[in-house]
Amino acid sequence: EGIFMRRWLGLALLFPVCSFAAGVCKPVDLRPLLGAPLHQGNSGYCFAHTSSVLIRAKLGLRVSPMQLATTYLLANPEELSGPADSAVRNLLTPGFFADWKKSRLEEPGNYSPEKILTPEGLLNTGGDELQTLTAANYIGLCDESKLPTGKNVYKNYLRDIKAFHARRVVEGIPREEMELPIGEVADPEARAMAWSFRHWVSRRCGEARLPELPLVPTEISLAPNLRSFRRLQSLSLAATIATGRSRVMEAVDRELDRGNPVAIGYALSDIMPGESSQDAGLSPVPAEVDHASIFAGRRELDGKCYYYLRNSFGKEIAGYKPKLKERFENGGVWVLPEELPSLYSAVWLE
Repeated sequence: EGIFMRRWLGLALLFPVCSFAAGVCKPVDLRPLLGAPLHQGNSGYCFAHTSSVLIRAKLGLRVSPMQLATTYLLANPEELSGPADSAVRNLLTPGFFADWKKSRLEEPGNYSPEKILTPEGLLNTGGDELQTLTAANYIGLCDESKLPTGKNVYKNYLRDIKAFHARRVVEGIPREEMELPIGEVADPEARAMAWSFRHWVSRRCGEARLPELPLVPTEISLAPNLRSFRRLQSLSLAATIATGRSRVMEAVDRELDRGNPVAIGYALSDIMPGESSQDAGLSPVPAEVDHASIFAGRRELDGKCYYYLRNSFGKEIAGYKPKLKERFENGGVWVLPEELPSLYSAVWLE
């Protein structure tokens, strides 16, 4: 097939380039659905921030990206069971769980004792929107007010988690809980740390609320991540990539017209040069940093079609490329599709 379970386009050329958006730039503005801009700080939680914004637009709830990230990183397949909507249950195929495990183990060192409770470990690990949103139907959501995200909070959280972990080690972690699986964590010492991490989040959040409406994510993609997309580029298949990108943008246009913001995957270096990114409170941006943001608007200017790209760096304007700074508005920038040459995926909620 040209589009697989997760609608990966891969190398297929079975579909012609659609002319849906050709010559059409109907104004769309979904920014009122997004809520105030959030800041991921130096964490790798762009996937959780974009997921939280999609949930905000769908349910009107401002949920904690930190809790969503913890769910993605440490949840177990056995936890995804119960009376969820049939469209959600249909996502829980063997391929879904295999993809989840594979994506979590892209950097297996993140699940070592040395990394679990450090800013360079789980607090700085990327993830996958489709899996995160699907899991939220079963594990539930945490109000952002109970576990806020932001540029300056993660160091305080880390100290708090470590203190919680130290107390639990002294008091003794219940054996029956420690024997339960914890994501991909195998090392006993790391398992204890991960157990503390999850329970600390649960303590802050209280009882998680299940979504009032099913969260049914759909993805169309040329590759599962930026690394795979770069391998595709290395094969010098420019025409194939152009066809795939046209299909992705066709989906973006269709969903914007339906009133759905869309999360996109691309390289952060498309919008932020490494030498200036520290001004925004971020680490320098290598060319291969996989990033996610939200498309939430479309407008025509000077005969060209621009898209509003809501980022997860709060209202920081420093760090963007100069031409994008001129188009900055309230936590996002207006971009042309060609200014995102690494755009490889789109995810939205049905």
